[in-house]
Amino acid sequence: MTQEDRSALVRLEGASYRYRSGRAGVGRVTLDVGAGERVVLMGPNGSGKTTVLRMITGELPPSDGSVRVLGHPTASLRAEHRRRMGVVAAESVHVDALPAHQNALFFARAAGLSRDRAKAAVGELFERFGLTADEDVPPSEYSFGMRRKLLLLEALAHEPDLLVLDEPFLGLDPSARSALLDLLHMRASSGAAVLAAMNGPADALALASRVVFLLGGEVVADETPDTLLRRLAKRTVITIEVDGPPCRDAVYPEGVTVSEAAGSLLATSEFGPGVLPALCQAVLASGRTIRSVRVKEPDLADVFAHLTGQPLAPAAPSEDPSLPETAP
Repeated sequence: MTQEDRSALVRLEGASYRYRSGRAGVGRVTLDVGAGERVVLMGPNGSGKTTVLRMITGELPPSDGSVRVLGHPTASLRAEHRRRMGVVAAESVHVDALPAHQNALFFARAAGLSRDRAKAAVGELFERFGLTADEDVPPSEYSFGMRRKLLLLEALAHEPDLLVLDEPFLGLDPSARSALLDLLHMRASSGAAVLAAMNGPADALALASRVVFLLGGEVVADETPDTLLRRLAKRTVITIEVDGPPCRDAVYPEGVTVSEAAGSLLATSEFGPGVLPALCQAVLASGRTIRSVRVKEPDLADVFAHLTGQPLAPAAPSEDPSLPETAP
């Protein structure tokens, strides 16, 4: 791996993409992803996440600006460069007539692994993802989640320098999710770069060393998860279920905003969860009894909403409604 590759396995400089209809998919995005980084793209459906990934894999040429991958413009990527990449797209592509294990071996061999290395790598990953018992079953008989596991292990088997993943946790059971997280952290610690698009706050926090927020095809923020969460570090949401009528005269602690509905109080604290004892005391002093208390710390979805005024949409397999018009 050259020094240029190590400094930035992915580099977008003012990269934009406009669909044939004239709709802007991405507008002048600048982004670097270096060796060992785990970068997560987050944004509502239509924000440009999948378009950015498709530009990086070379499926979509930039309308303006530049996209370089592994030190080369995407238009000049050769087979040996693509073998250093592992891609998980929104749609899985398999040879349904072949058993799943044969599919995985085919892709591992195509990526340059010897027969013995491919067999060992594929066998280990089938075991990690809990597919060993079904390795002789054709993908056409797999469930959606099983097909996603197969797609993931095919992208991982040859230990690529760059992983480009669209909604990698979509459809995974908890065991497979844990296995994938371990594998991605392991690969990154060995120097691979991971670039993933997703909207699940818990998955993003567990994976990311950097989070990039996208909205309307533009980068809104590009920071570490801790830096982003510190923006709302003192805003804790507390839900208290109570018995008794609403009390307009209750005196709540300073820095706490409370809204009341029948049987429930929703409190927002500017001073973290430390206000909880005083808040509960104020509720009891108002003559009501407390049935339950729930405390929620801000997550990355809350930060996105705070920065943009818009919520994150639920994760989806694809965010680009105009995929057909970009097809070759």
